[in-house]
Amino acid sequence: MHTANLPLRGCLPIEPACNMWYNKNDRSFFYILNDEQENVMMDVRQAITDHTKKMNQHLEQFVELDALREQAIEKAIASCKAGQPFTVDEINRYTQLINEHAKQGISPLRKFVSAQMVEEFASR
Repeated sequence: MHTANLPLRGCLPIEPACNMWYNKNDRSFFYILNDEQENVMMDVRQAITDHTKKMNQHLEQFVELDALREQAIEKAIASCKAGQPFTVDEINRYTQLINEHAKQGISPLRKFVSAQMVEEFASR
């Protein structure tokens, strides 16, 4: 137990069997961990940190793919408004990548786009 480094003044033992204490000064509860418990807590913290990093990387990749999809949509709309031929292949290629990517994490799905959808939007 690491009681030597803890300021226990004003603290009351609540449950000695599980090392639970109550701090009267800030009205909080805390545990004093032994070395084994502390190692487990460090492992849990590391697992949470690793998971958070993985989710953040997943979302960053989604944002990149979604930006590329939006650029492809803008390009198709601009071509349509100018009366030039356009295709939705690039848009739907990014849509497919986004939807495949979403299966591996928490990012949202995107709908596939048809030429009619682009024409309707461009005519507004």
